[in-house]
Amino acid sequence: MKTQNGFVLLDVIVGGLILSIGLTCLLELSLAARRAVHISQWKEKAVNLAQSELEEIKGMGVDQAISSARVLPGQTVESLSENGLRLQVSGNWLVDNSDLLALKVSVLWSYGPGGGTVPLETMVSRK
Repeated sequence: MKTQNGFVLLDVIVGGLILSIGLTCLLELSLAARRAVHISQWKEKAVNLAQSELEEIKGMGVDQAISSARVLPGQTVESLSENGLRLQVSGNWLVDNSDLLALKVSVLWSYGPGGGTVPLETMVSRK
């Protein structure tokens, strides 16, 4: 009967070890999922801001966007949004067509796990 008690104790120790390893794996998986959701939320905010900026510039027209200093061909215009995202707008005239502006809007963030950048590019015509 004494040898069986030793096996029961060994079974409890091994079972506890397996349970703790399983719970640790579940916790790590949960934390990784939470990080992925957090990064996804920042990317969603960045894409929405970049799309909104592109649409506003397109709606203004190239000449008005340049005169309001929203876009300065050959330079990068940077601003900070209310939610901590950095917005960078740059544009360059195409060499073979001075009526066509290559526009790039990048949104950067440094919060959360790592930070990141979302770039959007398009062409905008004066006509």
